[in-house]
Amino acid sequence: MDKFLQFLIEEIVDDVSGIHIIKSDEVDAQVFHITLSKDDYGKVIGKSGKTINAIRTLLNVYSLKKDVSDHKKIVLKVEEAS
Repeated sequence: MDKFLQFLIEEIVDDVSGIHIIKSDEVDAQVFHITLSKDDYGKVIGKSGKTINAIRTLLNVYSLKKDVSDHKKIVLKVEEAS
């Protein structure tokens, strides 16, 4: 799923080299910490969070299709690079 998330974000942003994704597994969730360049932050979030919600939905569908037995909540935390 990490590669799928990377692919989705790369297709949205201008600065591909500024993408950093760290995944952490918690008991009830898979948390993805996504760091982006300042200029690309708004593109990934989208107006009223619509883009990031669409990405989360796609990840949920991907997760259900690939591994139904271990489906967890997906949390996306997006931050601007400092």
